[in-house]
Amino acid sequence: MKRTIVLTLMVTLMISVALLANELPRVFSVDTLSLFNGREGNPGYVAYQGRVYDVSRTWPTGSHQGFHAGTDITEPMAESAHGARVFDRLNVVGYFAASLWTLDELAPFDGREGRPAYVAVNGIVYDVSETWPRGTHQGFPAGTDITEAIKGSPHDLLVLDKLPVVGAIAPYRLTLDELAVYNGRDGRSAFIAVNGVIYDVSKTWPTGSHRGFTAGKDITEAIKGSPHEMEVLGKLPIVGYIPDMDSDSSGM
Repeated sequence: MKRTIVLTLMVTLMISVALLANELPRVFSVDTLSLFNGREGNPGYVAYQGRVYDVSRTWPTGSHQGFHAGTDITEPMAESAHGARVFDRLNVVGYFAASLWTLDELAPFDGREGRPAYVAVNGIVYDVSETWPRGTHQGFPAGTDITEAIKGSPHDLLVLDKLPVVGAIAPYRLTLDELAVYNGRDGRSAFIAVNGVIYDVSKTWPTGSHRGFTAGKDITEAIKGSPHEMEVLGKLPIVGYIPDMDSDSSGM
C-alpha cells in the first residue's frame, strides 16, 4: 500500500514538474517503443494502458512469461494472473501514442449524447468517461485541453494518475504534399514521417538533411536499413500524423 502511494506521488510529481516547466512528457510511437526491446544492451520498455514502463531489471532477457519488451501488452495482460499489480513496482518513463489527435479532433469527445469524454493535459489524452458522466467536472469541459486550468488544482493532478491514457495530442495532421513544406529550409521546421507518424527533426537536422535523408518526406522504407537512425527516431518528439496511412499509432 505504501509503495503504491509513493509511486502515485512520484508520477504526479513528474506531471507537475512538466506542467510548471511547460515541458511535454515523452511520447512513444509503435516504432520508437519497439526499439526498447531489452536485447543487445537496449533498455526494456512495455506499454500498458497508455503508460510506458521500464522492465529492464525485471525482464533481463527482454521477455517474461510470453510478454515481450518493446510492445504494447495491454490486451494480453488482461488474461494474466498477475494483472496490473506488477506495474505498481515499475517506473513510468513516458506515454504510448496508441492514437493521435489534433485539438480540433479531440473536441467531439465531449462526453455528451453517449460519446466518450477525453481531456488533454500536457499533450497526453486521458479518458474521463467514467468519472465525468456529464462531460464536465469542476468547470473543466471534456473534449478540450485543460493543461493551464489544472495547474491550480493539486487534487485533479492526483486524479490524472488513475485515469486511462488513450493517446496523445499531435498538432499537425498533414498529407504527404503538406509534409513537403516542412523541409527545414528558409527558416521552416523540419519534419519526417515514419509509418504515418510525423517526427520533428528541426533541432537535429538544422540544414533539413542528414546522412542522405531529407526532411519533408516519408522515410519509412529508407530508415529500415539504418539501425542507427531508428535509434535516433526514439529521441524525437512526435508532432503529427499522416491520415489514411498504415500505422497503428496514428489513430484517426
